Amino acid sequence: MKWKRWLLLLTLYALLLLAGWAAGNWVPLILETDAEDLNGSTAQMMLMTTAGIFILVSALPFVPGAEIGLGLMMLLGTKVLLLVYGCMVTALTLSYLVGRFVPATATAATFRFFRLMKASQLALDMAPLPPRKRLDFLMEQAPKHVLPFMLKHRHLALFIVLNIPGNTVIGGGGGIAFIAGISGIYSFPAYLLTLLLAVAPLPLLFLITASAF
Repeated sequence: MKWKRWLLLLTLYALLLLAGWAAGNWVPLILETDAEDLNGSTAQMMLMTTAGIFILVSALPFVPGAEIGLGLMMLLGTKVLLLVYGCMVTALTLSYLVGRFVPATATAATFRFFRLMKASQLALDMAPLPPRKRLDFLMEQAPKHVLPFMLKHRHLALFIVLNIPGNTVIGGGGGIAFIAGISGIYSFPAYLLTLLLAVAPLPLLFLITASAF
């Protein structure tokens, strides 16, 4: 029976990746017919509606939010650069906040469903601990060498993983932010500062590239 649960998990994972890929291709196409005219009230309304959809979609796990943002910038140019940046920050903040308020019992039950019993027990053990104690607990439980180093430098690790190309396969920005919220080891101010820096490289790179041509 264990193989059936793993098959279900892999199928769900594949479906999430497929849905994320579909969303990444769909959102930029909403504005394609009006990309030439962003001055009219109709086009402005469509832009704001798309921004709202962009935020909601990018907040979901396994959705390639960075790729969607890049697609919008390529379609509409530098005039939407700050809008895309703001949308990404808002989306990943939303994911983090949702993660912060997910009950530990729900997280543990999800792990238990897939027979990940150690992960389930870990979630329950961490639930009553304050943030600092959670970090100490994870440091004690983690395998030696690499993982403790990553936990100690968790803000740098978060910055890096949010900017790894193809991070959709490990949950995408939305999934990573959600896990950061669930973990409880990132205070909101520190998380937000890390996020503001982590989201900046792509818009800056696009601005520099666009200015060069």
